Amino acid sequence: MFFATREGDPMILTIKKNLKQFLNRFGYDIIQSAHDPKNTLLGLTSYDIKTILDIGANEGQFARYILKFFPSAQLFCFEPLPHPYKKLENWAAKRPHSKIQTFNIGIGERSEKRSIFYHLDHSPSSSLLPATKKLVKIEKKSFRQERIDVKIETLDGVFADIKKTIQDDILIKLDVQGYEDRVLKGGKLLFERAKAAIVEVNTEQLYKGQAKFEDLLFLLTSYGFHYGGNLEQHYEKSGKLLFFDAVFFK
Repeated sequence: MFFATREGDPMILTIKKNLKQFLNRFGYDIIQSAHDPKNTLLGLTSYDIKTILDIGANEGQFARYILKFFPSAQLFCFEPLPHPYKKLENWAAKRPHSKIQTFNIGIGERSEKRSIFYHLDHSPSSSLLPATKKLVKIEKKSFRQERIDVKIETLDGVFADIKKTIQDDILIKLDVQGYEDRVLKGGKLLFERAKAAIVEVNTEQLYKGQAKFEDLLFLLTSYGFHYGGNLEQHYEKSGKLLFFDAVFFK
């Protein structure tokens, strides 16, 4: 026999409480899917995003994820490493989405050629900045590295000729392994035009010369953004926060 129950029913609340306590013993928790930042993007889903810039696209992991929320948005993906870029390019070519454009370049503070530290066994942790011993200890796959030359352009420079064709509202995702402040400095005009940004922030010293949260917050605030919370947070075994994905709104 089945009994109809309501969300506030004492029996349901008791079951939830007991299940939560049981999972907490093993280091897990229960979050309502309606409140999970991965599903709500902290309110970003209420924005009518028409253009997405994926800076540090790697193989297109974020691009796949964000298009579930904004399937009709035009998408510009930037990835300087040749091997991940090839996978990104192949994925984009197979998508029935004519608004995806990929660029095999890095984004920074000025137009130049630079050596990037390519982590052969874990390309997402590759950076224009040298990794610290702490990163190699935490992510052992980042140990094998190779330096390769890549082309760097400023965000404002890339869009100088086509900025009039970019549709508002704009979302910029920034994940460049400690190089975020350089991208912000070279993209002032576009960031001032954007309505939201998702920025990866390192709280532990994972790269030499990496951007600090205070500096990123200062730059983003000067461009008209306010901090809206974190989508994801990543911790080391001690419980210390390593890095997080912060959302900024206008």
